[in-house]
Amino acid sequence: MLKEVRRYTARIWKAARQSGELMTHETLKAWREYMGYTQRRAAESLGVSLVTYQRMERGANFDTGRAMPIDRRTALACGALAAGVDEWVMPPPEASACPAPGC
Repeated sequence: MLKEVRRYTARIWKAARQSGELMTHETLKAWREYMGYTQRRAAESLGVSLVTYQRMERGANFDTGRAMPIDRRTALACGALAAGVDEWVMPPPEASACPAPGC
């Protein structure tokens, strides 16, 4: 699995260097296919609506035809999901982290 993730990441970065963008609509689609996701599942995993995801994957807004860039947060979320990283949960505070009584 780690080798697959590294190959996938290398493909994403190569495409990003060529396009000047962190992630393109083509690499977003490649990510979805790599993950085995439907568009609906990809949208849910990224926390966006299905229509928003479809616009990003298409590369343009359906109504206006204007370009729909993929922001850095989405690109980073794709990378995290591909690497098997789940949602971040704040760890419980440790007793030694708070020296004052009653913390």
